[in-house]
Amino acid sequence: MFRTIALAALPLALGACQSPQPEHLTDIAPIIAPADPSASAPPVSVPRVVTGYTHRTPVEPGGWRELNDRQAPARGGS
Repeated sequence: MFRTIALAALPLALGACQSPQPEHLTDIAPIIAPADPSASAPPVSVPRVVTGYTHRTPVEPGGWRELNDRQAPARGGS
């Protein structure tokens, strides 16, 4: 029981040791009103889903012996 309470209290005790956050962040990031029409926004660009698509028709499987012969290293005592 005591171990469970100690494990639950440990993060709370460590969190209490954390330094306080600054109250004002105006010097770090300027605050712009969301309804400000003069605020700039990056252009929106959405990539096309089918970019780079190549149409391929189904083919019948070939003979495995011919495929192995084409991929085998050349004979000749290397």
